[in-house]
Amino acid sequence: MHARDLAAAYPTAPSTFAGDSKALKFVTELGFPDSFAGARVPSLEARLEIDGPRDFPALHAYQEKLAEALLWLLTAPTPQRGMLSIPTGAGKTRVSSEAVIRWIRETVARELPLPGPILWIAQTEELCEQAVQSWSYVWGKVGADMPLVISRLWASNEASAADGRPHLVVATDAKLRSVLDEDDYEWLRRDASLVIVDEAHVAISPEYTKILESLGITANRLVRPLVGLTATPFRNNEELTRRLVARFGRRLDIDVFDGDQIKAIKHLQRIKVLAQVEHRVLEGATIQLSPYELTRTSQFGGVLPKAAEQRLADDHDRTRRIVEEISAMPAEWPVLVFATSVAHAKILAAKLGDKGIRAAAIDATTSPGQRRKTVDDFRSGHIRVLANYGVLTQGFDAPATRAVVVARPTYSANVYQQMIGRGLRGPLNGGKETCLILNVQDNVANYEDKLAFTDFDYLWSEAAE
Repeated sequence: MHARDLAAAYPTAPSTFAGDSKALKFVTELGFPDSFAGARVPSLEARLEIDGPRDFPALHAYQEKLAEALLWLLTAPTPQRGMLSIPTGAGKTRVSSEAVIRWIRETVARELPLPGPILWIAQTEELCEQAVQSWSYVWGKVGADMPLVISRLWASNEASAADGRPHLVVATDAKLRSVLDEDDYEWLRRDASLVIVDEAHVAISPEYTKILESLGITANRLVRPLVGLTATPFRNNEELTRRLVARFGRRLDIDVFDGDQIKAIKHLQRIKVLAQVEHRVLEGATIQLSPYELTRTSQFGGVLPKAAEQRLADDHDRTRRIVEEISAMPAEWPVLVFATSVAHAKILAAKLGDKGIRAAAIDATTSPGQRRKTVDDFRSGHIRVLANYGVLTQGFDAPATRAVVVARPTYSANVYQQMIGRGLRGPLNGGKETCLILNVQDNVANYEDKLAFTDFDYLWSEAAE
């Protein structure tokens, strides 16, 4: 009715009010509730499946200590920085979200002004969506007596302020690099009450330095708390460890596991938060790297160049052995495969399909929608084997995974730990008592380092108990 009036008075007014980001930004800047932006009318699904009631488990004892440490940081009289490092599958997202929610609840109970927007930064859309789902679930169980606004700030999405309500902004680092310094995001730069960086071990790059500087966070200046979350702190690299400590400061988990990853994992296996590990090694193939490939492998922390990976993938005997090994696994086992290349993932899925095994392949070129559907099919059991290349090392959660096949050789302990972590959830985390880790042992004849899995004997060695 008033479209022409609005267009005449406000050149930036949207032409329609159907709940899109432009309409939402327009009405919130004028101080109107979100409802004035209108709403999209989604098509209704023809069929629904609704889960029954689920218990909301209390935090485990070690998680409670970690949450208390994080709450201390948030309530300190001056902004603090800290890093929370616990193994994959131990619940770092749950711990951090519940600690921040307690901080918000205490603020509301004391009738103090609400904290400004909480900024959660991650590398990938999968990691971001994982945070959104975790926060949604935890807020619905133990949140303050008011709605939580969550903004998905990635891809083509935009975000606007949400005054008067708790506000979580979940953003990819790539999106922040493109929008954070714009005038439209001055509210986020000015009002953010807390910055949390997921997978914090990647946050020592110059790109992250620029993002944090825009938020008033430098080595010598801290205008708001900064928290880093990671399952893979650097091992055996003093320089990278020094830079990580300089970025995030003290370890918040030091009083729980003494900062010892091996001690943490063994404890979590004993209390069944993490699964016990069965281990097998499968014969791989032998290749030689060119001088250029040797240099690139060293530069990229022990990750082989794609051309070298493809030569391994082209070895038909190697592929046959992998297919036979997976085919021999019990029919009810969900199996996650880290393939050697994009083509290798597709070939493995096709060959397993020929044997009557429901299998699928995904990679970075798979559309986000198709990737979500394939992952959901794997989680629900419609797909038994999911082969992937380069997309499921982070932000992927399938607790029922019973075997992880590592057919992508890596010399990086961090990358390897991310891979196998997808299958390490134990019974107390919705997973299984045991998980099989099958490592394909390739031989790069002229590269002296050992494959990363050889440093993880403590996971499957009884002597390490």
